[in-house]
Amino acid sequence: QTLEELVRQDARLKEAIADLRSPEACRSQRDLASLESVGRECLREIRRLLRQLDGLLDAVEGDAERARVEREARNCQRSLQASQEAMRETALQRKQALQEAERVDLLRSDGADGGIGDVQGDDGVARRRVRQREETAAAAASHVTQSLLLLSNQLAEQVEASSETANRLLRSSEQLTETGEELKSMTGHISTAKRLLTRLSRRDFTDKVLIFLAFVFFFSTCAYIVKKRTIGVTV
Repeated sequence: QTLEELVRQDARLKEAIADLRSPEACRSQRDLASLESVGRECLREIRRLLRQLDGLLDAVEGDAERARVEREARNCQRSLQASQEAMRETALQRKQALQEAERVDLLRSDGADGGIGDVQGDDGVARRRVRQREETAAAAASHVTQSLLLLSNQLAEQVEASSETANRLLRSSEQLTETGEELKSMTGHISTAKRLLTRLSRRDFTDKVLIFLAFVFFFSTCAYIVKKRTIGVTV
């Protein structure tokens, strides 16, 4: 389910980037701000899903399935970086195009107002020009503010991801330490077992020698008794 949601959010982000590139879909600073808001939301959601997927890796059963999920996560991470860069460049290009279009419209408006200046008056032209410039400056300031907020959110998310990575490395280090202690303990057990086996091997050899000597003594005794009885009967 997490992978499916990642694919859906990635498609939504690419659609927002395509709309940013389209002059028909992004005709004003308001359209630009709206599309950037959608893109930032997709980026936040994709990062959250990637962190969630990274946390679920330990619960995946089977090496093959875990490798597949890790591969998908790496692909999504690369796609996220590429989409983030594409969105930043596309938004900047669209902003410049909109500002250029506004500048051209302003010049045309100034030219038209100059042609009928005697009718409307210079004061009306000046007020309209100031108002258009103020609107352009406000839209640019809003765009800069949103870009700074996006950068701040990205930095916060990177700090959080770094913290999670550090915690994961710490847990891995603790597991490695525990594994090392277990290996040391197993090495001690193996050494003890080896000594026991050596002692048992020596004892087994000693037992065989003793059994052999007992058989020799038994047969010697039997031969002595038979010999004595034989000599007694002959006498």
